[in-house]
Amino acid sequence: MMEVLIDPERPGDFNQALMDLGSDIESPVNPRPEESPVKEFSAAYQHGTMDRYPIKAPKKKPVPVYLTAFIVKDSQGRYLLEKNEREGLLSGFWHFPLIEVDSLSENLGQLSLLDEKEQAEGNLEILSFEQDYDLVIDWQERTYPLVQHVFSHRKWQVQIRYGLVKEGEQATSESTVWLQPEEFSAYPFAKPQQKIWTTFTENEN
Repeated sequence: MMEVLIDPERPGDFNQALMDLGSDIESPVNPRPEESPVKEFSAAYQHGTMDRYPIKAPKKKPVPVYLTAFIVKDSQGRYLLEKNEREGLLSGFWHFPLIEVDSLSENLGQLSLLDEKEQAEGNLEILSFEQDYDLVIDWQERTYPLVQHVFSHRKWQVQIRYGLVKEGEQATSESTVWLQPEEFSAYPFAKPQQKIWTTFTENEN
């Protein structure tokens, strides 16, 4: 059949005609099937069911991802930022240190209201952070609104922990810096990090 329909010397004409037909007369939006040169061969046209096609797959809901953002300030008023050097989502952007967690506590910062399991999980986050960055932090018992950001396939829900450096060297490397807020503009922040900083500053004043 295709050998009969397609001119071997100009096969591109047939392909282009099909694309033009699909983008104009047979387009998904405002189609004009009665003008189609192939309507006699169209079962949808013959049965009056053109409006049912193409069948769209239902959109998948973004998968929730729970994160803790650590906003840490030293005695000079500088904040710790690190660069995302992994390939993929938000690669190359600078951000406050983030740790993915299994769930979030509604009472973060109010330790007396946390049950033993939540306290243990929170302590593990803190211990992991302090070991990774070789710092001792005075964590502030404050609560901040949850920061949410939706990607096409993920929904970030971020809880903020704020702390002041008590001990440790505030070293700078290619992927880690300590900056004054007025220096942030020289380092690209992705939208979720902008939301985290805005939420933090609005609730510190």
